[in-house]
Amino acid sequence: AMTDKKSVADMLQKIKHFCDNDKTTSPQMKAIMRLLPFTAMRVNALCSLKWKDIDLAKGTIIVRARDGNKVRKDWSIYLGRDTLNFFKEYAGLELSADYCFPALLARKTQYLCTQNVLDAMKRAGIDVKRHSNHGWRQVLKTLASESGVPSTLSGKALSHNTENNVEQIYNRAEYEKPMRIFWQWYEDTLIALRDNLEPPRWS
Repeated sequence: AMTDKKSVADMLQKIKHFCDNDKTTSPQMKAIMRLLPFTAMRVNALCSLKWKDIDLAKGTIIVRARDGNKVRKDWSIYLGRDTLNFFKEYAGLELSADYCFPALLARKTQYLCTQNVLDAMKRAGIDVKRHSNHGWRQVLKTLASESGVPSTLSGKALSHNTENNVEQIYNRAEYEKPMRIFWQWYEDTLIALRDNLEPPRWS
């Protein structure tokens, strides 16, 4: 994956330009392309997301443990302000009452598939051989590590197990407040890189 700041900025700029100007790509595909970097979700988990798993009032996505998501237990993503506002605007399209990103044409699944996303990213100018859809998870991990973010926070953001078994038994806190701070910092960092500004410091 391409995780250096210059490459990340370039990819974010290409995605924004594509989504702002392309007239043939569906709104649900453009939404996935915009949200993938800012949520760092596994692609299939994002594509198969259901409205019932999103709380727009609280700005929370619940990623469910289910087949195809490679998730052992449910975990929460706390959307940054701009990402939440975008999601609210997208929800207003009311494309489906069930899946967030429905496949409107007849197909095996009711939602867009990972290959569709890969093809769209390629059309946007992303080098998908060097940076697959999964690469945004590595971007989050790299930017957090380089900025001194505690591994417990970046690990939890990616639903990685960063604690030993004893710590898991005695530490069941959901880290909601620090996780909200982390996700806002991450959104601000991506926006700054995209707009050629100085990224915020982690504190």
